[in-house]
Amino acid sequence: MNEQELHTLLEVQYLIGRIDELQTKAMPNISNLHKSRMIDQRIEKYYNKLKKTSEIAYHMFSVEKKNRDVAKQKSKLEMKSLLEECLALLPSGPLYIKVKDELKKF
Repeated sequence: MNEQELHTLLEVQYLIGRIDELQTKAMPNISNLHKSRMIDQRIEKYYNKLKKTSEIAYHMFSVEKKNRDVAKQKSKLEMKSLLEECLALLPSGPLYIKVKDELKKF
């Protein structure tokens, strides 16, 4: 591995880290529309730079993100199904109410 390949690899890791950080930590906590647009612009800037740096890494990151989203949705559906199953078996009481409240979140 030469110096240029190492530099590219490190830049790709940095860009992916920044995109993840902005999407998972910054975006969910913003309620101001102006700030949300600024974050969107920064994320777009990092996506463009990632694509320019390494198109393969860009596509791999896109596929990984889609897979994560699909797995998350699948997990939510499984959790909802399990909670509904538990709710059917529980007698009325405090635990029944807690499970019912959790079920409303899905």
